[in-house]
Amino acid sequence: MSTSTPATTEGTPSYNGKFRYVARDAKLDVNPNLYHLPPMSAFRDEVTLPLIDIRPSLQDGDASPFKLDIHGFTGRRAPSKLHSAPYTRDSWNDPNLIKAIYVPEVEELVKRVTGCKTALVESAVLRNNLHSEVDSHSSEKSGADYIGDDAGPCPRMIGFSDAGGASPAPKVHLDFSPIGARTHIRQYHRNLSLAAENVIEAENSLLRSGIKWEALRDHYVGIKPDNGIPRYAIFSIWRPLKTVSRDPLGVASCVAYPTSDYVPVDLVQPSGRLIPSHLSQIIDPSVFNVDHTKRSGYVERYTHLSGSYLSYAPSESGSHDWHFISNQEPEDILFIQLFDNHMEAKSSSQKNNEIAHSVPVSGVIHSAFELDGQDYGSEARESLEVRVVAFW
Repeated sequence: MSTSTPATTEGTPSYNGKFRYVARDAKLDVNPNLYHLPPMSAFRDEVTLPLIDIRPSLQDGDASPFKLDIHGFTGRRAPSKLHSAPYTRDSWNDPNLIKAIYVPEVEELVKRVTGCKTALVESAVLRNNLHSEVDSHSSEKSGADYIGDDAGPCPRMIGFSDAGGASPAPKVHLDFSPIGARTHIRQYHRNLSLAAENVIEAENSLLRSGIKWEALRDHYVGIKPDNGIPRYAIFSIWRPLKTVSRDPLGVASCVAYPTSDYVPVDLVQPSGRLIPSHLSQIIDPSVFNVDHTKRSGYVERYTHLSGSYLSYAPSESGSHDWHFISNQEPEDILFIQLFDNHMEAKSSSQKNNEIAHSVPVSGVIHSAFELDGQDYGSEARESLEVRVVAFW
């Protein structure tokens, strides 16, 4: 258990933690390792900030005051069958049990909480090591059996191989920019692209007509129902496998996070095999001599670049509103929104007394952090992150 003592801010219990932000003078090169952010040397701005503990909200269930479409996160008590006999802690290391039992549980949870029609788990990441600059899922050979996973249904299983689990990411970031999310559904996994076919076709139709990528947010189905883009979102369902005593996960509310602090950077991601080219192609509407009607063939590239965001440290006190679940237990999940085109559209169209963002908010900034008073001598945090793509 953490030995930290909550501070009190305006009558609300809170904690303090150290966050690592990218330095404003950092030179950001693409990290060649799969899924890896730039090296720690770029994250020189270490800032201690207050956090709000959302543990009390877990008892509220669906009445939680923390909403995905407003704050970008929420929390739930969500025990799994794997928490009961005959299963043990070691059961969570078995990829076959995760696929057979936990993946269906998560998909049903996402459908219930969000109201989406379809939920597809596309990856599961096991973390059980202390932070290292290059961890076990940095390459296809050590991180996951990507070829085997691509031959069957989702998800990709990462950190379950003999190379060991991944490590926490103590770098303030958001995994997907809007263009990164759109690239992801096209190139990450064949079954993900097939599940997203209606979305991709709607977006590609607009792109072929000359609409630019950054303007797709203005054509969400909720705004233009005749030819709009169906709603879709990417979530991370984050669960510890033992009570968190060090390096917890924090989320910074979307409500007031200044997008002027966003720092774009590309991540290297593995590319799925056998994705039909009409789903995998990246259309550039400014290049009209390209045959956009080609619908045969498959993508066979091994990796692709996916847009994401880092963040500068807050320039104004209180502008980064951090939250976490104190002493998070295996039955507690943190529901993290990585992208939602509904939020993207809503954010870009806010007017009157609200702020219209030139860079729309579409997901929640998050990071592992050092909680004041945490036990640095304790064992590495153990967690399972399951990424889910939802369609309405």
